[in-house]
Amino acid sequence: MKKMYILLFLMALLLGMGMAYGKYVTTAPASGTVTFTASLLEEGGIFLLQEHVVTRNHDGSYTLDTDTTTSGTVYELIPGLDIPKDPHIVISGKNPIPALLYLTVKDTTSSALTYKLEDCWKETDEENVYVYSALIDGDYEPVEITSDYDKIPIIENNTVEVSQTLLNTGAPGKLEFSAELTEITN
Repeated sequence: MKKMYILLFLMALLLGMGMAYGKYVTTAPASGTVTFTASLLEEGGIFLLQEHVVTRNHDGSYTLDTDTTTSGTVYELIPGLDIPKDPHIVISGKNPIPALLYLTVKDTTSSALTYKLEDCWKETDEENVYVYSALIDGDYEPVEITSDYDKIPIIENNTVEVSQTLLNTGAPGKLEFSAELTEITN
């Protein structure tokens, strides 16, 4: 008799656990979007916007140190004395996922400072945003970036011209560049 009570107790316990388990298992449909993000560079790859360090000479001019790079430079300007400036983009470890390279230019400098972007930068519909391009059939078309680039230049002749009319306004202004690699999506 005692064995029967133990057996009934164990059966009741198992049935109770089965019911409890079944009671809390439900199926509900889920909706949403699954998004995957992939790196455009291999592990250890680099994407840099940099320029060479400049040294100020005794006469106020500047010389590029082509062995050392920096992320930005501050200049003391002299009217009529142009300055070397060679911002460029380096891409290393690029994987084969196609991407476009965009450059944003923020220029708050005096109108006495002038420069020209290299021809490879084609203006987009967005103000002050350019896309890296190549000359194809007489027109510049965006380049699909799928490999490394040692140096993509930004300013033509690596020179900012300083006019004789430059005045000391107390607000020197800035010339800033930023770059972005964006995956090409269809």
